[in-house]
Amino acid sequence: MQLFLRSQDIRELEIGLFENEELLFCSTVDIGPEEHLKHVDDVLKKHGKTLGDIDGVYVVTGPGSFTASRVSITIANTIAFTQEIPVYAIENLQKKTIAELCKTLKDLDLKEQQWAQPFYDRPPMITQAKSS
Repeated sequence: MQLFLRSQDIRELEIGLFENEELLFCSTVDIGPEEHLKHVDDVLKKHGKTLGDIDGVYVVTGPGSFTASRVSITIANTIAFTQEIPVYAIENLQKKTIAELCKTLKDLDLKEQQWAQPFYDRPPMITQAKSS
């Protein structure tokens, strides 16, 4: 079974579970990044699954909210590293849903990776230090 994470908005996480190219579960919740990991755990428990049942992680790497992207990518990378499974990074310029992306996975020519990196469509807006 594969896990799919998409968080391109600071207040939204979409999570999917699929197997043999069939989407088994997909939901979008209105939560902040600090709750993403707990929600992943809750979804797995709800479906009677553990991290050991996951054999691949798909994650949208951007563009979108810097914080949301970093958190979902960190979760995907951590699961992939600890479970010794591949991660697949997907740039989602059109902000398609997981259901839409799952239909086109074969066409995306994704490569197994050890980790995913965020894709940013603009420079960060870093607060400048105040002059003294």
